[in-house]
Amino acid sequence: MKILLYLLVALAILWFVRRIMNKFKVPKIGSMVLFSGGVKCGKTSLALATAFSEYRARCRKVKRINFFRKIFKKPLLEMPLLYSNIPLSVPYVPVTEDLLLRKKRFAYNCVVYIGEASLVADSMMCKDMELNERLLLFNKLIGHETKGGCLVYDSQCVGDVHFSIKRC
Repeated sequence: MKILLYLLVALAILWFVRRIMNKFKVPKIGSMVLFSGGVKCGKTSLALATAFSEYRARCRKVKRINFFRKIFKKPLLEMPLLYSNIPLSVPYVPVTEDLLLRKKRFAYNCVVYIGEASLVADSMMCKDMELNERLLLFNKLIGHETKGGCLVYDSQCVGDVHFSIKRC
């Protein structure tokens, strides 16, 4: 009898939590996402929370896959990395010019966070044609190059960022 009562209480709590969670919206993330908004409105917090949750989910998935690959003696997959152009409180790899210009490759299935995208590639950089082409290829091919990676931008104004970001 007690077991039945505990089961009913657990089901009631699960139903209640599920009903509450349906009221929150979770953004769908593709290979590239841009958060924009005004000063002090929470765009950096949302972008970092999205990047961290994507990174943790990707790490868990690769660890699960590597567990079985280790059992069947297959080569292990590369662990995803978190790249950022600003200092973070978690382990990360700094984004360099070589990575942005595709001279070096990102880790597979990684998450790249670029805070204040207009400081990295602004709208006035359109004079250099080689740079334009490299940034355009970087933004268009980030999902293919990283084999499923994710690029998270945040900026105060979409008009201030480079046209390669606006196009994608």
